[in-house]
Amino acid sequence: KKSEVTLSNKVAAGEVISVQGFDQYGNKLNTTSIAVKKLTNGEVFDVSVSSPTSVKVTPVAGKSGTGSFEISQGDVKTVVTVVVTEAGAVNGYTVKGFEATLDKFATEDTKSAATLSVVPVDANGVETGEAVAATYTIKDEKGTAIFTDVSTTNAIDATDAKFEAGKS
Repeated sequence: KKSEVTLSNKVAAGEVISVQGFDQYGNKLNTTSIAVKKLTNGEVFDVSVSSPTSVKVTPVAGKSGTGSFEISQGDVKTVVTVVVTEAGAVNGYTVKGFEATLDKFATEDTKSAATLSVVPVDANGVETGEAVAATYTIKDEKGTAIFTDVSTTNAIDATDAKFEAGKS
């Protein structure tokens, strides 16, 4: 589903992309092993297989530009474009990983958990660094705080008992 990845040249962590192949009828293929190959402008990014169903793309420090790589599983192939941008000065912060709805009884189409992080961004929205410590507060439908934490990343799992209605 993802055909383009945009990275900041100041964020070493990069991005992990989940890989799922589909047949001509839209049915999921059993992803057991995938391969990656750089196609164009490979000097601005690195790519590697991080699990049988994911690849990790990281920027090369100090480089910027657009390149591409191929993900393949047997005869099934797709090309992903990588845009590595040069980050400017910090202009604000943004939240990554937010999910508007978490489902306690998640299915293949819904999520039960989200991992939030707050990252600095420049005037163009390009990340300028790694996640910073932030205070996370989760409130119930009445606006009452049911969970507060200070960290650089915070996992929220709807299956956790503290998020059940009427419990705190």
